[in-house]
Amino acid sequence: LELTRTELAVAQHRNRLGWLWWLVDPLIFIGIFWIFKTILLGREAYTPYPMFVGSALIAWRFFSSILNSSAGMIRSRASLIRSVAFPLAVLPISRVAVESVFFLIALVILTCVAPLFGVSMGSTVIQLPALFLAQVALALGLSLFAAGIGMVIYDLPSIMSHLLRVVFYLSPVIYGANLVVSRFGEESIWSWIYLHSPLAIL
Repeated sequence: LELTRTELAVAQHRNRLGWLWWLVDPLIFIGIFWIFKTILLGREAYTPYPMFVGSALIAWRFFSSILNSSAGMIRSRASLIRSVAFPLAVLPISRVAVESVFFLIALVILTCVAPLFGVSMGSTVIQLPALFLAQVALALGLSLFAAGIGMVIYDLPSIMSHLLRVVFYLSPVIYGANLVVSRFGEESIWSWIYLHSPLAIL
């Protein structure tokens, strides 16, 4: 808990906007993708698009931030590890806890602005805790794995950065999963692989 509070304090004081950057970054992407969506797919695709891509980007930011930071986390905290004895798993767990706080704040804001776009959350709100816990479990498991591998592969942070960029465009963040199904067909092996991806499901 102390490490998590420290991480939150550092995130707050590192920049003038502090935690707000967690929201500003997705908002910038939403604006960019909305322009390209309007040009390429038309105004009626995935309406309302800000809510569609906003919810996906918040979830993606949570997932990618954890993996990016976990890849070289243990090596970057070498001085702390040498000075204080504690389980190394605490480091990625604290990172997940910090990102969970940011994610929940963004999720509350997204839920509050949904009616402004004519979106009624309804019974969907009941499913959010289960989806959140599933995403935390996935991110935690992968972050523990990445943190361990990062101790051996020094270039893992760079590799992870490029890998996540590829996964981003292969996941239904800026486009819907139905686009892949309609392109390759429901019986296609590509559609099966895509739809069974944990990120596509979440």
